[in-house]
Amino acid sequence: FALLAAAQGGEESQEMPSVQHGVFTYGLVSAVEASVESGRASSVEELFVEAFDFVEQYRPDPRKPQTPQLTAPDSLRQFNLLGSPN
Repeated sequence: FALLAAAQGGEESQEMPSVQHGVFTYGLVSAVEASVESGRASSVEELFVEAFDFVEQYRPDPRKPQTPQLTAPDSLRQFNLLGSPN
């Protein structure tokens, strides 16, 4: 299985009240939506990296660390979740 976590131990997951989601969740949902809209295949790792980068750029309090985590075997990291049905 693949485990995605919004933050590592000892860190708080920051919220984005304007969108009623956590910053990691919003970044991940945005990455999935962009992949679906473009029709391109996206691996678990690619989606995670996009969400991670979103957290780095948009977390509400940059003074508080938030380090998303991905734990998965390499085969699942590279597994394409999304892509064109063709």
